[in-house]
Amino acid sequence: MITLSYRRFGNGIYISHTDVIRSLNRTIRRAGIDVNYSKGFNRHMSLKLTQPLPLGIASDDEWVTADVGEKIDKKDFFERFKTAAPPYIEATGVYETEKNPSLASKVIASEYEIICPGIQKFREETEALKEGFTVVNEKDGEKKEKDYRGYIYDIKVTGDKIKCVFSFGNKNLRADLFVKYINDKFGLNIPLSAVTRKLQLTEEDGKLITAKEYMERTERNK
Repeated sequence: MITLSYRRFGNGIYISHTDVIRSLNRTIRRAGIDVNYSKGFNRHMSLKLTQPLPLGIASDDEWVTADVGEKIDKKDFFERFKTAAPPYIEATGVYETEKNPSLASKVIASEYEIICPGIQKFREETEALKEGFTVVNEKDGEKKEKDYRGYIYDIKVTGDKIKCVFSFGNKNLRADLFVKYINDKFGLNIPLSAVTRKLQLTEEDGKLITAKEYMERTERNK
Protein backbone atom coordinates (compact mmCIF):
# COMPACT_ATOMS: atom_id res chain seq x y z
CA MET A 1 0.00 0.00 0.00
CA ILE A 2 1.21 3.49 -0.83
CA THR A 3 -0.35 6.48 0.90
CA LEU A 4 -0.02 9.97 -0.53
CA SER A 5 -0.66 13.31 1.17
CA TYR A 6 -1.69 16.20 -1.07
CA ARG A 7 -3.05 19.74 -1.16
CA ARG A 8 -6.29 20.70 -2.85
CA PHE A 9 -6.52 24.39 -3.68
CA GLY A 10 -7.46 26.95 -6.35
CA ASN A 11 -10.33 25.78 -8.54
CA GLY A 12 -10.07 22.40 -6.81
CA ILE A 13 -12.07 23.71 -3.83
CA TYR A 14 -15.18 23.78 -6.03
CA ILE A 15 -14.85 20.15 -7.13
CA SER A 16 -17.09 17.58 -5.48
CA HIS A 17 -15.67 14.58 -3.63
CA THR A 18 -16.77 12.32 -6.49
CA ASP A 19 -14.88 14.48 -9.00
CA VAL A 20 -11.80 14.49 -6.74
CA ILE A 21 -11.84 10.69 -6.91
CA ARG A 22 -12.12 10.90 -10.71
CA SER A 23 -9.18 13.35 -10.81
CA LEU A 24 -7.06 10.99 -8.72
CA ASN A 25 -8.00 8.08 -10.99
CA ARG A 26 -7.04 10.04 -14.11
CA THR A 27 -3.79 11.24 -12.54
CA ILE A 28 -2.73 7.70 -11.63
CA ARG A 29 -3.58 6.42 -15.11
CA ARG A 30 -1.65 9.29 -16.76
CA ALA A 31 1.29 8.52 -14.48
CA GLY A 32 1.30 4.92 -15.71
CA ILE A 33 0.97 3.52 -12.18
CA ASP A 34 -0.64 0.10 -11.84
CA VAL A 35 -3.29 0.09 -9.09
CA ASN A 36 -5.53 -2.88 -8.30
CA TYR A 37 -9.26 -2.73 -8.97
CA SER A 38 -12.14 -3.86 -6.78
CA LYS A 39 -13.97 -7.08 -7.56
CA GLY A 40 -17.59 -7.38 -8.62
CA PHE A 41 -19.92 -5.78 -11.14
CA ASN A 42 -18.96 -2.10 -10.68
CA ARG A 43 -15.20 -2.40 -10.60
CA HIS A 44 -13.25 0.70 -9.56
CA MET A 45 -9.67 1.64 -8.78
CA SER A 46 -8.78 0.64 -5.22
CA LEU A 47 -8.25 4.04 -3.61
CA LYS A 48 -9.06 4.90 0.01
CA LEU A 49 -9.56 8.58 0.78
CA THR A 50 -10.11 10.37 4.06
CA GLN A 51 -13.56 11.85 4.55
CA PRO A 52 -14.64 14.72 2.26
CA LEU A 53 -14.82 18.41 3.07
CA PRO A 54 -17.76 20.68 2.24
CA LEU A 55 -17.56 22.24 -1.22
CA GLY A 56 -15.59 25.52 -1.25
CA ILE A 57 -13.03 24.68 1.45
CA ALA A 58 -9.35 24.27 0.57
CA SER A 59 -7.10 21.71 2.25
CA ASP A 60 -3.37 21.43 2.88
CA ASP A 61 -3.75 17.93 4.31
CA GLU A 62 -5.66 15.43 2.16
CA TRP A 63 -4.82 11.72 2.03
CA VAL A 64 -5.30 8.83 -0.38
CA THR A 65 -4.11 5.22 -0.09
CA ALA A 66 -3.57 3.20 -3.27
CA ASP A 67 -3.48 -0.60 -3.41
CA VAL A 68 -0.67 -0.72 -5.94
CA GLY A 69 -0.58 -3.69 -8.28
CA GLU A 70 3.13 -3.48 -9.07
CA LYS A 71 6.35 -3.18 -7.14
CA ILE A 72 6.98 0.53 -7.29
CA ASP A 73 9.29 2.62 -5.15
CA LYS A 74 7.33 5.18 -3.15
CA LYS A 75 9.57 8.01 -4.38
CA ASP A 76 8.91 6.97 -7.98
CA PHE A 77 5.15 6.90 -7.22
CA PHE A 78 5.40 10.40 -5.75
CA GLU A 79 7.30 11.91 -8.68
CA ARG A 80 5.12 10.28 -11.34
CA PHE A 81 1.95 11.37 -9.56
CA LYS A 82 3.24 14.91 -9.07
CA THR A 83 4.10 15.26 -12.75
CA ALA A 84 0.70 13.98 -13.90
CA ALA A 85 -1.49 15.80 -11.34
CA PRO A 86 -3.88 18.64 -12.34
CA PRO A 87 -2.96 22.19 -11.26
CA TYR A 88 -5.31 22.13 -8.25
CA ILE A 89 -3.76 19.02 -6.64
CA GLU A 90 -0.19 19.00 -5.31
CA ALA A 91 1.45 15.91 -3.79
CA THR A 92 3.23 16.71 -0.50
CA GLY A 93 4.30 13.39 1.02
CA VAL A 94 4.38 9.61 0.46
CA TYR A 95 4.45 6.55 2.73
CA GLU A 96 4.57 2.78 2.19
CA THR A 97 2.87 0.26 4.48
CA GLU A 98 2.10 -3.46 4.39
CA LYS A 99 -1.61 -2.94 5.10
CA ASN A 100 -4.19 -0.24 4.60
CA PRO A 101 -3.49 2.35 7.35
CA SER A 102 -7.27 3.05 7.51
CA LEU A 103 -6.83 6.79 7.87
CA ALA A 104 -10.51 7.47 7.12
CA SER A 105 -11.52 5.71 10.33
CA LYS A 106 -8.52 6.93 12.36
CA VAL A 107 -9.03 10.67 11.80
CA ILE A 108 -11.12 12.17 14.60
CA ALA A 109 -10.42 15.90 14.23
CA SER A 110 -9.39 18.59 11.77
CA GLU A 111 -7.54 21.85 12.30
CA TYR A 112 -8.74 24.82 10.24
CA GLU A 113 -7.52 28.31 9.52
CA ILE A 114 -10.18 30.91 8.71
CA ILE A 115 -9.12 34.30 7.32
CA CYS A 116 -11.51 36.81 8.83
CA PRO A 117 -10.65 40.55 8.74
CA GLY A 118 -12.33 42.30 11.67
CA ILE A 119 -12.63 39.21 13.88
CA GLN A 120 -10.20 40.70 16.44
CA LYS A 121 -12.95 42.88 17.93
CA PHE A 122 -14.96 39.70 18.58
CA ARG A 123 -11.97 37.74 19.89
CA GLU A 124 -13.24 36.97 23.38
CA GLU A 125 -16.72 35.98 22.18
CA THR A 126 -15.25 33.82 19.40
CA GLU A 127 -12.80 32.01 21.67
CA ALA A 128 -15.59 31.42 24.20
CA LEU A 129 -17.36 29.30 21.57
CA LYS A 130 -14.90 26.48 22.32
CA GLU A 131 -17.19 25.67 25.26
CA GLY A 132 -19.86 24.89 22.67
CA PHE A 133 -22.85 26.49 20.99
CA THR A 134 -26.32 25.52 19.85
CA VAL A 135 -27.68 25.68 16.31
CA VAL A 136 -31.41 25.71 15.58
CA ASN A 137 -32.50 24.16 12.29
CA GLU A 138 -35.99 24.11 10.85
CA LYS A 139 -37.17 21.24 8.70
CA ASP A 140 -40.74 20.61 7.54
CA GLY A 141 -41.95 23.31 9.90
CA GLU A 142 -40.30 21.69 12.91
CA LYS A 143 -37.45 23.33 14.80
CA LYS A 144 -34.62 21.16 16.13
CA GLU A 145 -31.66 22.13 18.27
CA LYS A 146 -28.16 20.70 17.89
CA ASP A 147 -25.76 21.20 20.80
CA TYR A 148 -22.08 21.24 19.79
CA ARG A 149 -20.58 21.03 23.26
CA GLY A 150 -17.79 18.45 23.20
CA TYR A 151 -17.21 18.88 19.44
CA ILE A 152 -14.58 21.63 19.77
CA TYR A 153 -10.98 21.04 20.87
CA ASP A 154 -9.80 24.64 20.52
CA ILE A 155 -10.58 28.05 19.03
CA LYS A 156 -7.99 30.83 18.98
CA VAL A 157 -8.07 34.24 17.30
CA THR A 158 -4.71 35.63 16.14
CA GLY A 159 -4.77 38.84 14.13
CA ASP A 160 -7.32 38.42 11.35
CA LYS A 161 -7.31 34.61 11.55
CA ILE A 162 -9.29 32.06 13.51
CA LYS A 163 -7.47 28.80 14.20
CA CYS A 164 -9.75 26.04 15.37
CA VAL A 165 -9.79 22.29 15.92
CA PHE A 166 -13.13 20.49 15.50
CA SER A 167 -14.24 16.89 15.76
CA PHE A 168 -14.30 15.27 12.33
CA GLY A 169 -15.63 11.87 11.34
CA ASN A 170 -18.44 10.07 13.15
CA LYS A 171 -18.71 13.02 15.54
CA ASN A 172 -18.50 15.95 13.19
CA LEU A 173 -18.63 19.74 13.42
CA ARG A 174 -18.53 20.98 9.84
CA ALA A 175 -16.42 24.07 9.17
CA ASP A 176 -19.12 25.53 6.90
CA LEU A 177 -21.66 25.33 9.74
CA PHE A 178 -19.25 27.15 12.07
CA VAL A 179 -18.63 29.87 9.49
CA LYS A 180 -22.38 30.36 9.03
CA TYR A 181 -22.84 30.56 12.78
CA ILE A 182 -20.23 33.28 13.34
CA ASN A 183 -21.39 35.17 10.23
CA ASP A 184 -24.92 35.28 11.68
CA LYS A 185 -23.75 35.98 15.24
CA PHE A 186 -21.35 38.83 14.45
CA GLY A 187 -22.81 40.15 11.19
CA LEU A 188 -19.79 39.06 9.18
CA ASN A 189 -19.47 37.87 5.60
CA ILE A 190 -16.78 35.18 5.66
CA PRO A 191 -16.81 33.12 2.43
CA LEU A 192 -16.01 29.40 2.54
CA SER A 193 -13.03 30.13 0.28
CA ALA A 194 -11.45 31.82 3.34
CA VAL A 195 -11.29 28.44 5.11
CA THR A 196 -8.38 25.99 4.78
CA ARG A 197 -8.04 22.66 6.50
CA LYS A 198 -4.45 22.70 7.76
CA LEU A 199 -4.24 19.28 9.42
CA GLN A 200 -6.09 16.03 9.92
CA LEU A 201 -5.62 14.53 13.39
CA THR A 202 -5.77 11.09 14.94
CA GLU A 203 -5.51 10.05 18.59
CA GLU A 204 -2.78 8.10 20.34
CA ASP A 205 -2.50 7.51 24.11
CA GLY A 206 -5.24 10.07 24.68
CA LYS A 207 -3.47 12.81 22.71
CA LEU A 208 -4.09 14.24 19.27
CA ILE A 209 -1.35 13.59 16.72
CA THR A 210 -1.22 14.62 13.08
CA ALA A 211 -2.03 12.19 10.28
CA LYS A 212 1.57 12.68 9.16
CA GLU A 213 2.89 11.53 12.54
CA TYR A 214 0.53 8.56 12.46
CA MET A 215 1.72 7.55 8.98
CA GLU A 216 5.40 7.94 9.91
CA ARG A 217 4.90 5.60 12.88
CA THR A 218 2.86 3.13 10.83
CA GLU A 219 5.52 3.08 8.12
CA ARG A 220 8.30 2.48 10.66
CA ASN A 221 6.38 -0.43 12.21
CA LYS A 222 5.43 -2.14 8.93
